[in-house]
Amino acid sequence: MGVLRAAALLEAGTNVGRVRPAAPPERLSGEAVTVTSLVGVVRVDQTATLLQPARSGAAVFVRTSSGAVLSVEVPSSGETAP
Repeated sequence: MGVLRAAALLEAGTNVGRVRPAAPPERLSGEAVTVTSLVGVVRVDQTATLLQPARSGAAVFVRTSSGAVLSVEVPSSGETAP
């Protein structure tokens, strides 16, 4: 069981009802991923390492094999690079 946090302060005794915890991340920090960059008709694929847990549709930081840190968007479930 995890810990949930309210977005705002709650008075003591406030009933919050049923709470559904967020789904666990789909990819874990340290996993290898392929980052695809498109500029016009040029496509560059490079291997990178996730620096934080990732969920579909969210932006995350990755470190490329050259050491550069980039912010990239994780494709939504079922979405693939063009």
